[in-house]
Amino acid sequence: MNIREETLSHTALLFDANNPRFQDLEDFVVAREERFHETSVQERAYARLKRDENLISVKHSILRNGYVNVERMVVRPYDFQQEKFVVIEGNRRLAAIRWINEGLPDRR
Repeated sequence: MNIREETLSHTALLFDANNPRFQDLEDFVVAREERFHETSVQERAYARLKRDENLISVKHSILRNGYVNVERMVVRPYDFQQEKFVVIEGNRRLAAIRWINEGLPDRR
């Protein structure tokens, strides 16, 4: 196992479409790994994350304090597209960062 610290753009990161947080949701459907990069799969994962009431506080914390690297995101290479990585730990932080970059209000 090759573990290293690296700075990546949020645009290189993919949500884990099979995130364990999703598996108890009524509308959860397992996504095939080779489809994680598809826009519809990523949008579905993002929408599920935005339902989390704690996401607004994560967003506000990042806006107030900046992104604090105390709890780093954990990613793994995505085998189906070069230069893409699947987030194993930190999907809510990625969702908050994307939300901030989109300039969207706090309403879901």
